[in-house]
Order: sequence, then C-alpha cells, then structure tokens
Amino acid sequence: MKCKNCHVNIADGLEKCPLCKKVVGKSDARLLEYPSYKEIEDKVSRHILRKLLLFLSIVGGVVSVFINIFTFSEQPMLWSLIVVVAWFALWLSVVVLSSKQINAAGKAIDMYGIISVLMVVVDSCTGFNKWSTTYVIPFLSIGLTLLITIITITKKSRFIEYFGYLLTTFFVSLTPLILIIFPLSNTIWTSLVSIVYSLLTTVGLIIFSDKDFKAEIKKRFHL
Repeated sequence: MKCKNCHVNIADGLEKCPLCKKVVGKSDARLLEYPSYKEIEDKVSRHILRKLLLFLSIVGGVVSVFINIFTFSEQPMLWSLIVVVAWFALWLSVVVLSSKQINAAGKAIDMYGIISVLMVVVDSCTGFNKWSTTYVIPFLSIGLTLLITIITITKKSRFIEYFGYLLTTFFVSLTPLILIIFPLSNTIWTSLVSIVYSLLTTVGLIIFSDKDFKAEIKKRFHL
C-alpha cells in the first residue's frame, strides 16, 4: 500500500501510516485502476500547449531578430535578445509549472533561476545598470528561502524529503556573495541581507527540526 499523504510504501494490513500517523484505509485498490479519460485528455492538452508555446517562441524569436537586424542602424540596440529570452522563459515556465514530476519546492527553485536569468539579460541589453544584480537577485533569493521554508514547515511529514531542496536553496541564497566578490552590484547591503537571512533561516530550521531531520543532516554530511 501507499500513503497518500507522505507517499511512502507501507506494509499491507496497516490502518495508519507509521510515518504521518494518518489513516490509510483501502486506498491501495485505487492504484490498480486505469487512469480516467479526463486525466489522459489533460495530459495531451498540456503536451500540445507546450509544443504550441515552443513553436511560437521560435517564430517570435526569429521575427524579432530579423526586425532588429534591419532597424539596427536607426536603433543600435540588441532588443531582440530580450524578446528571444522572454519567449524561451515563458515556454520553460509553462513546462516547469505544469509538470507533475516536480514538486512545489523544485518549481520554486526552477522559477528563481528562470526569472534571474531573464532579468540579467534585460539589464545587460539596456546598458547594464546593475539593477538586476543589485536588487532583483538578492530579493528573489530572500523570497525563495521564505517560500521553501513555508513549504517545508507545512509539509512536516515530508521534512526529510525536502532536505535536498533546503540545501539547494541555501547555496542559491549565497549567490549574492558572488555579486560582492565580483563588482556586479552597486551596493552590498542587499546582498548581505540576503546572505544573513539565508543563514539565520537555515540555523533556525536545524534548531527547531526533529530528531529524524538532524539524523538526516548527520548522515548526509558524514558527521
């Protein structure tokens, strides 16, 4: 049998999941059922939507590049690069958000990467005033850490499962450190706030976590 709440396999005959203590019932019988026609239809629709967006992204990118080339003498700016990256970011966002193989934490991390790259490209194509690296990326890091923390706390029964995402978020939140080392930011206070917030959040999660989570940390880091 499989627990619907924490998605772990458990022995047949148990009425409650040994991990989350919720009633299992006879939910294992549903695993033998064929998927409904609506589920198959929704999957096909998502697949067609992804292909349509990919095609539109290619068309929009090619058209914008041609227009940019023919008007470059009048407006010497590579604005077509923004359009191409924006279309690709839109397509990639739809793929990530509509995927059932990626959980909420994974989607949040992927969207952080997509938005960060898009903002850096826009900033670079408009003179690189460093607003993307000074404000957008540090505050996105704070938002990502906060979101992953909320997801982890609300899904306490899957706390250990989200350990990898917490670890990834911690290192992602240290990205502003690179912006400080290399002169990519107009001010360092935004990057420092992001780094300190990430460190305090990680320490807080470790302090208030249960024994299983601490044991998982020791196992992962061979402590």
